[in-house]
Amino acid sequence: MGQFLLLGFGAGLVSALLFGVVAVGSPAGMVLSYLAPLPILIVALGWHHLVGLLGVAVGALATSFLLRSSAGLAFALGPALPAWWLAYLALMGRARPDRAGAVEWMPAGRLLLWTGVTGSLVALAAAIGLGGGDHAQFVETLRRATEALLRSELGMPRQGPAGTIGGVPTETLVSLLVFVTPIVAAAVFSVTLALNLWLGAKAVAMSGRLPRPWTPVPDIVMPQLALVLLGAGIVAALASGWLGVAGRALAGGLAMMFALQGLGLAHLATLGKQGRPAILALLYLFAILLGHIVLPLLAVVGMIDTAAPLRRNLTRHKPPGRNGPPSPT
Repeated sequence: MGQFLLLGFGAGLVSALLFGVVAVGSPAGMVLSYLAPLPILIVALGWHHLVGLLGVAVGALATSFLLRSSAGLAFALGPALPAWWLAYLALMGRARPDRAGAVEWMPAGRLLLWTGVTGSLVALAAAIGLGGGDHAQFVETLRRATEALLRSELGMPRQGPAGTIGGVPTETLVSLLVFVTPIVAAAVFSVTLALNLWLGAKAVAMSGRLPRPWTPVPDIVMPQLALVLLGAGIVAALASGWLGVAGRALAGGLAMMFALQGLGLAHLATLGKQGRPAILALLYLFAILLGHIVLPLLAVVGMIDTAAPLRRNLTRHKPPGRNGPPSPT
């Protein structure tokens, strides 16, 4: 019991520290803040989900004490509770009736779907918090911040007519950016949670404490329910008010998860190919530098793979030694 308490306290404090370094304002602090869910995930996956929940509470209290109460709430709803929730889902399993002592774990594809949904909920909560629950206030606050950022980056005067940018009226561009902000925010939250979940599982697996086998990334396929939810998000995105914000957030989070599935398919398709490291390196480089073009294309590939698995033909030509996901141990 003492070890569990110590681990929970330590994970919460480290997670709160990683969350708080964003206040420094440096690029390194920003990168470190993306790792805030990792300590919670490690203790929840490697010991018990209640240890992770203790870390959430400790981190939230520490952040509230050192910064302010709103920061503690942001920590809990942002990196902490979503990390605990995903670890809890990852450890959900049931006994298999056909094999004594064997456990059927939640499929990795369904866990990836939950990661996208969770990232979307985080983005929606952030939007509601920004507007104080008032949608009109949210839009106005975001509009003012976006216009101020554009004026600052482009050297435009802070006051007066905004003019045009590249021939496009600034007001039109600001409206477009306000519209897509929930999409981008949900995509960022979702991919951050997914990467932290992968890192946490790898770290715990290396220590031998991960209770479930971990499916290789190229073998992860989301269920077709993800396509249904994505379609619902796209339809809802056209609505007004918070329903539209929720729809755009859901679409952004799930589209990013489909893009990750598309990346996994690229790993599978290049197995045994000459120049595979260079091909994948270029793909990742383009995904970072030209994300607005490459990531939607990868998302479409992931969607097609879920609707009519492309990997069926790929697995027929897999090199020797790769026969699918590892068996439970």
